[in-house]
Amino acid sequence: MTAEYQIWNGVHQYWGSTLSELHGAMCHSLAYGPKDEMDMVTSVDVQKHNVIGVADSMEWDFDLRDLWLTKARWTTMIRQYINPVALEAWLNACEKKLVGRKRGVSVMRTNEVQQRSTATRDGSGTRVWRTWGSCMLAIGYRALPEPQITLHSRTSYLGYIGALDLSVAYVCAKRVAERVGVKVEDIGFTWHLEAAQFHAFKSLAYLLDNGNRREEFLALEPSPELRQNSPGLHISRKWMQSFEDEDAEGKTYGDMNFGQTRRIRKRYHTEILGYDYGEPYEGGDHRSASQNKRFKPLPSVKASSLTFDNLFSSQARRSNRVDWSEDNVVKVDTTNEKDDDELAE
Repeated sequence: MTAEYQIWNGVHQYWGSTLSELHGAMCHSLAYGPKDEMDMVTSVDVQKHNVIGVADSMEWDFDLRDLWLTKARWTTMIRQYINPVALEAWLNACEKKLVGRKRGVSVMRTNEVQQRSTATRDGSGTRVWRTWGSCMLAIGYRALPEPQITLHSRTSYLGYIGALDLSVAYVCAKRVAERVGVKVEDIGFTWHLEAAQFHAFKSLAYLLDNGNRREEFLALEPSPELRQNSPGLHISRKWMQSFEDEDAEGKTYGDMNFGQTRRIRKRYHTEILGYDYGEPYEGGDHRSASQNKRFKPLPSVKASSLTFDNLFSSQARRSNRVDWSEDNVVKVDTTNEKDDDELAE
C-alpha cells in the first residue's frame, strides 16, 4: 500500500504501509498542503485537527540527525513521559494477557508533564511552557484482530519532535514484541492525534536537510499565492528569510533574543552550510558562553538504536522521584528541566 490521505467528515485520515511512510506523508501534507486543507494557519504554524494515522507495519527507518534531534533530546523525552514502573506493569500485562489470540486492550498512561514558567530575558514578563498540558497521553497494545500499537496524543509537531513521539511508540512496540513473541514489523500502528502541527522554524529541518526539498524551498518567495497554495511553506519561508537577513547583518548568536530561533539558525549553519560557516557569528552578550558558540555537527542516531535503558539506570534507581515498589503505577515526572533550549541542543 502506498501512502494515502483523505478528509472525511472533518477527520484527516492517513495511511502508510510502514511507520516511515506514514510519517513522510503526514509531514508532506502539512508542509505543502493548501490552505483549505488546514484547520488553522498562524504566523508560526499550520494545524490539522482530528487526525488519524494508520500504518500496516511499525517498520521505522529514521535517523534523529535528519530532523536535527539529539540523543540527549530522546533521553529527555522518555524521562518526561515514561514512568519506568508503569512501563514494566504495562509490559507484564501484555505478556500475561495478550499473547497469541487473546482479546483485550492494555493501555499505559504517560506522565502528566507539568507547566513551567520562565522569566523573559529582559525581565519584562514570563513565558509559560505546556500551557495545555502533556502532548503524549497514552500508548496501548491489542493482539486482535491483528497486533497493534495505538498512540493517543493531544498534539505533535510533524517535521520535528513528532518523529520522537513515533520513536517512543516504536521502542514500546519492540518491548511488547519481545514479550508476546511477534516481530515488530508485524505490529500495526494507529495514531489518534487531536492536532497535527507544522512549525514555521522548528520544522525547518524537514525542508532543509533533504537536498531536493531544500533547493525547491529556498527558491520560493513569500507571496499571497504561496500562502493560499501552501501556507506551511509560506510561513517557513518568511522565518527562513529572517535568518538570512541576520546573516547578512552579521548578527551574532549571543545577540539573538529568542533561544529557540537561535538553536535553529545555529543548526542550519552547521548542518547545511558547514561548521566553518558559523565562525563569524560566534560571540554576543548572552550570559551562557555555550549559547554564543556554533554547534558541532550532529552524529547519526538511528531509531533502531534507541532504548528505554536510561529509565532503568543505576542513577535512575537511586532517584526518589520514582517509587519502585512492584504495585506502583503512579505517574511521575522524572525530568529535571532547567532550560528547554539547552535540552534541545
